Amino acid sequence: MVPSVIDYLLQLPEAMHFARVQELCGDGVFFYRMLSEYGNGTFQLIEFEDDLLLILIGDYTPKDTFEKITEISEDYMEISQFETDSSSFKIGGRKKNQVDKGIYCYLNTQKKTYTYCEGGKPVRFTKVILSPKYFNTYFRLHDRNNAELLNSARDYILKTPACRNSTLCSSRYGIVRQRGIR
Repeated sequence: MVPSVIDYLLQLPEAMHFARVQELCGDGVFFYRMLSEYGNGTFQLIEFEDDLLLILIGDYTPKDTFEKITEISEDYMEISQFETDSSSFKIGGRKKNQVDKGIYCYLNTQKKTYTYCEGGKPVRFTKVILSPKYFNTYFRLHDRNNAELLNSARDYILKTPACRNSTLCSSRYGIVRQRGIR
């Protein structure tokens, strides 16, 4: 079975050669240090109630270039700030895309993703992962019409080839296309 986005990300640090530092962990906060034979640096996960939201903070330098293949079983939104440009990714069989410095918002779908990190170059990022459960809970509690608008916009974007690979920005007033990368 393909895992949910939250389940996948909670096991990610150890799959990427990080060891949990138990004395720095707390309620919903997990701190990891990269194993020295693979590089140096840290990875933190902050889990919010009931798998609604997850924050990832990475600051590491791998010794060797590596590829991480991800397959997620659900749609989710990712808001990311990249402080380095030493990573790249590709979705499915498409070409590799360089990750540039800056803040991005992605509406990710159930596809296989390949992530590459260059050996000897620092990787620094902060990611906020909003699960489908987050949207189903938040928008239904706060504004039913907004939830219906968001779901309609999401469905349209996912079904329209020209929009599917765009970086998106979500606001209370809808979804705006920001930049032609994904």
